[in-house]
Amino acid sequence: MVGVRHAAVTKYDLKKLRRHTEQIRRHHEVVTGNHGSGIRTALQSYSDFLALMEAEESSLLKSVRQLISLRFFNHIYSALVLVEAGLFGDAQGCERSALEAFAAFQLVSLCPEYAEQYE
Repeated sequence: MVGVRHAAVTKYDLKKLRRHTEQIRRHHEVVTGNHGSGIRTALQSYSDFLALMEAEESSLLKSVRQLISLRFFNHIYSALVLVEAGLFGDAQGCERSALEAFAAFQLVSLCPEYAEQYE
């Protein structure tokens, strides 16, 4: 087109992309660094919670609750990793999935008959 100026386009190759990713990760590393003690406390609480569930008698409800709680934890941990990488939108998706897992855990805890749907 005549008279149209094109902005310079940054071309990425794998080396540049990796360097960019590492710069972002170092920049956002402080998120978990500043909250390290809170994260350690949360991990210990989750570990204690799993130990309590493990002590329960084997049942479908126990298995479903363990499965859902693991899903919750995986989504929370993934959100932390994504925040460190500067991928805030993706982290929000993980947080939403964690909230959904928490709601499912509450549902099967309050209404155990819903656990049968996982069978």
